Amino acid sequence: MLPIAIIPARGGSKRIPKKNIVDFQGKPMIAWTIEAAKNADCFSQIIVSTDSEEIADISRSYGAIVPFLRKEHADDHSTVSEATCWTVNELVENYSIESDFIIQMMANVPLKTPETIKKFVSMLLKDNSRSLISCFEPKFSPPHWAIEVKKDGTGHFPFNKKLAQRSQDLPRFLIPTGAIWGAHRNYLKKYVDFYGPSFRIFEMEWIEALDIDTLDELEICKALADFSKW
Repeated sequence: MLPIAIIPARGGSKRIPKKNIVDFQGKPMIAWTIEAAKNADCFSQIIVSTDSEEIADISRSYGAIVPFLRKEHADDHSTVSEATCWTVNELVENYSIESDFIIQMMANVPLKTPETIKKFVSMLLKDNSRSLISCFEPKFSPPHWAIEVKKDGTGHFPFNKKLAQRSQDLPRFLIPTGAIWGAHRNYLKKYVDFYGPSFRIFEMEWIEALDIDTLDELEICKALADFSKW
């Protein structure tokens, strides 16, 4: 049985109003993820989980299924994993839509490609005991040299033992991205979280992995889309 793709898309975004359907290179942002999932051709269903009728209508116009509006976990406090797990339960219990594997893809990561999605799904299916989380290697400056800003405005180096090391000698750090997460349905039922006690890492290209949460990030990703294969 092919996996189900779930695209969470809450309507109440604040930093970018209507973020999930804001124009991105001529299309609503969510359309990029829906079309990439369709072109990957490895899902039995592509479901958009939203509390917004406007998002639902746009998602349907691009070929996704929106069988219901999300009634729970649509606030600022619920995690995306909780929203996805609730959606999975609703699909199984009331709509007879189910699969052994669930793939979650965030709409605000628009540059992931069908080829990367297919590679992710293939890797996930090889081990159903652990979840799989997409990550990327940060560029331009090692995260080991980051400064933690305290409430009083002073700075602190959380990795001060690494400051004397050359960048080429530092251990590799990867940053998680909301691009593609996956797990067996039993894993999600047990932990209600894609992270859980153990997870595997799926490393992807940093451009494909970029999350858009602010207006600056939106403009940066638009520029990158202009000068890339997208």
